[in-house]
Amino acid sequence: MAYKVVYTAKEFHDLLIHIAVDLKTYYNNAFPFNLGYHYKDGSYSFDCWNLVKAIIWGWRETIPVNSYTGCNMSTGLGDWGGSKILSCCTEVSSNWAKAPIGAFMLSPKGDHAGIYIGERIINSKCYNVVECTPKWDGGVQLSYVSLTGDRYPYKGGAKASVGWGKFGKLPWIDYSEEPVPPTPPTPTPEEPIYYTVKRGDALYKIA
Repeated sequence: MAYKVVYTAKEFHDLLIHIAVDLKTYYNNAFPFNLGYHYKDGSYSFDCWNLVKAIIWGWRETIPVNSYTGCNMSTGLGDWGGSKILSCCTEVSSNWAKAPIGAFMLSPKGDHAGIYIGERIINSKCYNVVECTPKWDGGVQLSYVSLTGDRYPYKGGAKASVGWGKFGKLPWIDYSEEPVPPTPPTPTPEEPIYYTVKRGDALYKIA
């Protein structure tokens, strides 16, 4: 089957980060609410693999949900579950050390999906996944996958009972130029303070 490439990895990555960080979202697995439904309070709702499908089908904050849903065949992406989406991916692997930014992730039982975004430090916590889940913050959010596929709300947080099994490159994304996550700033070492001891000085005064 032919698939239409609709995003670069950077565009896909940036839109996912925007949804996870900037927008108020909820988890909902009932149609049409699982495809980015826009509520009157300005919030949106998705579920895990419909977050990916909605974006590939053309989701935008200002586009009504019924204008792109219902199996948008122009991309070749049907209304599929996570296992079917992964079966279309290339370079499928469980070597998390080599996961490319923008890779589609699936749990071992095929019942949960996410997208790998590369390590990011936000508010002093480390994340590398965007997922939509009722767990933790209850919506589209940042989380963390370890090199062994374990799943956490952030690096160093409590391990979730459901982890990650495999990842692959989506055929709707151009991975030729992957985005580079921002490097956390290196703390600048403080300049040493020199003091010349004088007659009559005591250690506690100098300190």
